[in-house]
Amino acid sequence: MQVDKLDNSQGGDTKLNLKYLNDRIALSHVPITAIAQELGLSRQSLYLKMKGERDFKTSEVDKLCDFLRLTPEE
Repeated sequence: MQVDKLDNSQGGDTKLNLKYLNDRIALSHVPITAIAQELGLSRQSLYLKMKGERDFKTSEVDKLCDFLRLTPEE
C-alpha cells in the first residue's frame, strides 16, 4: 500500500495515499462492512478514515494489506 508518510508520533498513526486505497477497495468488491469488521472498526469509522478525516493506525494498515492481499509496497 502506498504510504506517503509514516508517522508514528501519534500512537502509531499512518498517512496513506487514500485515493489508491479507495480504488483498491472498490476493485476488491469486498463490502465495506466486511473490511470494517476485519479491522475492528465501525463502518462509520472506516469511512472517516477513508475520507482522511481520521488517520489509520499502522496495525490497521497491516490488516488491510493482509485482507486485500496487498504488498506493503503497493
